[in-house]
Amino acid sequence: MYIPAVSLEKIIEMKRISPVIFLLTMLCFYQAYSQRIASLPGQEFPVLKLDENHNLNADPKKYNPIASYSSGAAGGLVLDARGYTFKAPSSSHSKVNTVRIDFEDNSYITPWHGRDTLILDVSTLRPLYGAGAFKGFTKGQKLLISIGFMSDSTQYNRGVTFFPSYTTYLYVK
Repeated sequence: MYIPAVSLEKIIEMKRISPVIFLLTMLCFYQAYSQRIASLPGQEFPVLKLDENHNLNADPKKYNPIASYSSGAAGGLVLDARGYTFKAPSSSHSKVNTVRIDFEDNSYITPWHGRDTLILDVSTLRPLYGAGAFKGFTKGQKLLISIGFMSDSTQYNRGVTFFPSYTTYLYVK
């Protein structure tokens, strides 16, 4: 799909023409962009389409490791939650607000704002517990990816607490 380059001036000019046409145009650009988000020039990231079949939290007794995601090494990945509804992470937290990735001795987080897609790479992932800057995923790694509610350290005396709603594995080939 071709996405034409449009300057901000053109968009503002379009808004003066008709609010309805402006909104429809912006919706088309958003849909085109969200479909192309994983294939920006120089940034080919694997896409993980979230569903119940890959969610360890859906029913841990029925979880099948063969249903885990797998991909090649990459500088990041895209979470695609279009059409997926997150369940409440705990009885006291109804919404998810954080994505957490754990692999080897590294942990990274980024905010989840309820978007349909989210790129996880060096520009979005923040290191936890002394992990270095995110450098991508390499062959042989097993990643635990969780989406849930993370409290801030002022909310609980114990420090940061994480309640996962969606958890899955990604094996890097």
